Amino acid sequence: GRLEAIDAALKQAGSTSLRFPWHSYPYVADGEHFTAGGLAAFGADLADALRVVARRKSVCVVSDSTLGYHGRRGAERVERLLRSATGGRVRVDAVNGSGFVARSSTSQHFGARVRPCGGRRAPGFDAQVVVFVGGWNDVRDARAAYAAAAAAYAATRCLRPVT
Repeated sequence: GRLEAIDAALKQAGSTSLRFPWHSYPYVADGEHFTAGGLAAFGADLADALRVVARRKSVCVVSDSTLGYHGRRGAERVERLLRSATGGRVRVDAVNGSGFVARSSTSQHFGARVRPCGGRRAPGFDAQVVVFVGGWNDVRDARAAYAAAAAAYAATRCLRPVT
């Protein structure tokens, strides 16, 4: 499907894929968003995954409601976990409903949020590692794989992408 095409496009663009046991996390009734405990468990798994690859590096995590569903507090909890694991600066930029294509009409798509010239909506300008968490909002869009590759290439101008 399209998620696999997005993953393949990111890999071809030089991104490193991180695997997670998505079905093991607790979700709210909609089946799409983590419970608070599910977010904590995913955050811990993400921290473990980044502990080595992002050690003492600044990290920008660009996400959709995977990390944004519980608001800024939820994103801050994940930031603390990642900061503790990596020992570097961490910024989680979570915009509900966004993706590689989703929210492009308002310049809140993933690629716009990692571009160094993107202003305040691009918090990853000084990051050494960028992590994309999402893509589910793009599964119905045929442009998703191309947009994912473009986001990874935008990040590689000054960042080292990790997805």
